[in-house]
Amino acid sequence: MPGGAAHLANIYGTEEDRVHCPFYLKVGACRHGDRCSRQHIRPLHSTTICLPHMFDNPMATIAAQQGMNPDLHVDYRKLDEEFDEFYTDVYEELSQYGEIDELIVVDNLCDHLVGNVMCSYYDEEDADVARRNLHGRWFGGRQLTCEFSPVTDFRNATCRQHDEGKCRFRGQCNYVHLRQMRRSLVEGLREDQPHRGERSRRGRDRYDDRDRGRDRRDDRGRSSSRGGDRSRSRG
Repeated sequence: MPGGAAHLANIYGTEEDRVHCPFYLKVGACRHGDRCSRQHIRPLHSTTICLPHMFDNPMATIAAQQGMNPDLHVDYRKLDEEFDEFYTDVYEELSQYGEIDELIVVDNLCDHLVGNVMCSYYDEEDADVARRNLHGRWFGGRQLTCEFSPVTDFRNATCRQHDEGKCRFRGQCNYVHLRQMRRSLVEGLREDQPHRGERSRRGRDRYDDRDRGRDRRDDRGRSSSRGGDRSRSRG
C-alpha cells in the first residue's frame, strides 16, 4: 500500500522520495547544500571518496574573462598538459592507499561541483585509509576536505546529454560532466599503480580463510565422531 515499506524502498533516491535528496545520492553533491529541503545522509563507509574543489579548474576563470573579452586567446594544449600533470600527481598519490578502480575529475563550473575529484577503490578499507590520510592535507596551496561519497557507480552520476554533446546547461549542469583524460595516460597509471592486483589476491585469501575454517570444523566433527564410536564400543 502507499507509504508501506515496499513503496518507500521503490521510490528511495527518486524524485518521488520526499525525504532523501536524489541529487546527493546520485552525484554526491547538491546545489542547495545544507539548505536542501531533503536529507543528505553521509555514508559511514563507502568504496568511493570525494575531494571537493581539489582541482583548480582554469576554465572557471577563463569563462569569466571571456565574458568581458570574447576575443581572449586560450592555449588549450597548455591547459591539457597541465591537467595531465595534475591527474598523474593525484593518481599516484591516491594509489598509495590501495588499488584504484576509477579516478574522475568533475569538469562542471557550478559551485557545488567545480573541481571535485572522486576516487573509487575496490576495497572499503582502502577508501577509509585514503580518507583519513588525505583529510586536512595541503595540496596545491589549498587544504583538502575528504569524505565518503554515496556514489558507487559513476555512470549514474554523469550527464548523458553531455556525453552526446547535447547538454543545454553546459558547465552549470547538476549532473557530472567528466573531464576527459587521454586513454593512454589512464591505462599507464592503472598498470603502474603499486597495489595493482591486490583485490584478486584478497579475494583468494578470503576464500582460503573460509576453506581453512571449514576444514577445521570438519576435523573437529570427525574427531567427535570417532570419540563417540569409541564410547559406544566400550559400552
